[in-house]
Amino acid sequence: MAVVGVGCNGESICSKHVTMLTAVIMNFGVISCCLGHAGGDHDGHLGAKGGSCIESERRALLAIRSDMYDSGKRFSSWIGEDCCNWRGVTCDDNTSHVIKLDLHYLDTHNFYTYDLDDDDDMCFMLEGMGASEVNPALRDLKHLKYLDLSMNNFSDAHIPHMIASLVHLEYLNLSNAMFGGLIPSQLGNLSNLHFLDLGGCGFTDLRADDLEWLSQIPSLKYVDMSFVDLSKATNWLHQVNWIPSLKVLHLGWANLPCVPSPLPPFNLTSIVKLDLSGYSNLNTTILRWLSHASSLIYLNLFDCSGVDIDSLQEKFLE
Repeated sequence: MAVVGVGCNGESICSKHVTMLTAVIMNFGVISCCLGHAGGDHDGHLGAKGGSCIESERRALLAIRSDMYDSGKRFSSWIGEDCCNWRGVTCDDNTSHVIKLDLHYLDTHNFYTYDLDDDDDMCFMLEGMGASEVNPALRDLKHLKYLDLSMNNFSDAHIPHMIASLVHLEYLNLSNAMFGGLIPSQLGNLSNLHFLDLGGCGFTDLRADDLEWLSQIPSLKYVDMSFVDLSKATNWLHQVNWIPSLKVLHLGWANLPCVPSPLPPFNLTSIVKLDLSGYSNLNTTILRWLSHASSLIYLNLFDCSGVDIDSLQEKFLE
């Protein structure tokens, strides 16, 4: 077994802890406990630019643009009649419908001003950005398969319920977009979704009091809800366990509550990466439950203060 990175309570996992982790999580092929968020696990590509633009969708795009912050060059290519040639827009080759809209924002100046791997720096950068709004015209792009609104400043606005009407979505990225409030359960209607990223930074007040809606999306492979407040979602493990297609799950610093007993039979048969960093209610029962994850190759337990490494080492090496 290869073990690298950072362990619970910020301690380095070296020879002192390798044997203990081997015993606790005996079925893992490789464990990598690392700080920070994992990089993208979805390439997000839906093919080349499509054909000529549909006029009603061109008008919808222009309305959407009108409510998005622009430092001056962001929408410089959004001119002319053919919206399929606009930056961030992809149309279907056969139908000409807009199927991809990528409006993630990063001012290249900020790469030098802020450390984007630091969550606090990320938050400060977003707060200093001009405000954006999600224009209702988004619902007119009914054929969207890919939507990325990440790295914008939506000023703690709620995630619009209308996104749930985009039933063809396969990829939805709202990460680090300064959304707040309760995540709409209507997102559970997005039955074709493979990739869902709602992760943010600690300054925002995005929360979910229940994860039943998440378990209603059977095709999910990637979920990131880092820094989302899940303190009232007492069913989080049971509901996540209903998604056997999940390969990547990030729940770092999500205020995860205690998991009531008994734990369900292990069903996350495809899980490859799991981030539970900052989980103060981690216990040996959950660790034993996770030992059934035979496909798991990445486990982040940074600052999981509910478990004492030394006592675990004694317990599992008896």
